Amino acid sequence: MKKVVFVDDDYQLQQLVSATLSDTYKVVGVQDADEFQKKFTALQPDLVILDVALKRLEPYAGFRLLEWLKTNCSHVSIICFSGFPNRDDMKRAQALGADWCIRKPCSMSELKAVVEAVVR
Repeated sequence: MKKVVFVDDDYQLQQLVSATLSDTYKVVGVQDADEFQKKFTALQPDLVILDVALKRLEPYAGFRLLEWLKTNCSHVSIICFSGFPNRDDMKRAQALGADWCIRKPCSMSELKAVVEAVVR
């Protein structure tokens, strides 16, 4: 079973995404970029779903994490799942190597379809 790590500071959204994807994937929720980096070796994800606007430690810490992932773990697929308040943020995520960008809010069926497309 492929492993998906969902990095988002919204615990309720983590639970919803986990419930949506857990029939097909092993889903692990992580609250922030620093926690993810500390646990990365143990987690060994196939896919990371990343909110780029993580607020807990610093605004847009997700961009820093996206750069780190693409530099150190280029084999890991990344979906940026964020509010993207402006088009420049979405373009930045794509330029940094996101495999797909999806705007919150969206339906869980839409998110699941994107996950399935990226994991293939």
